[in-house]
Amino acid sequence: MAIHQPESTPNQQRFTVISAEEYERFRQALAREENINFRPKRPISPSNEECKAIEIMCAGISVAILEVFAGRRPTQHIARWLSQECYQQVTQRAQLTQQLLRQHSMRTPLKPSPTSHRAKLPKARRAKAQKVRTDTFEVCLIMEDLARVRAIAMRVEKVFSKWKITALEFP
Repeated sequence: MAIHQPESTPNQQRFTVISAEEYERFRQALAREENINFRPKRPISPSNEECKAIEIMCAGISVAILEVFAGRRPTQHIARWLSQECYQQVTQRAQLTQQLLRQHSMRTPLKPSPTSHRAKLPKARRAKAQKVRTDTFEVCLIMEDLARVRAIAMRVEKVFSKWKITALEFP
């Protein structure tokens, strides 16, 4: 019995697994071939004192946001740091996450709940703030939450002499 294998067409893409070193050699060869410069046009500047203060503030707020999602903290604790749109976004996400966690814990009653106090608290792995304007920063954070590592992006603006998060993106 013969097994018929379809012939590959030019439009079919084939994927292979390669190491990081092989990919770097491939990327460099491609750059030489195409004469491409992969350097960013505007390099990221090192953090100054103001950026470091914003990074520390946003790291703390991000931990609090992840605690809200896990049900360990009420949304009112972070209300003063968020704009109205961001607060509504976090509240909706927290409600959805709480429903999913309740459904999951009902299906697996012998496992400890992820919202229990014995669970590992979220922490910030890395934060980087970039000054966009005199009163605006954009911050990206890498956060560790239980078994997940996620990225969070924020826009922080000075509103009536207080820093507020006016835009928030998270997975």
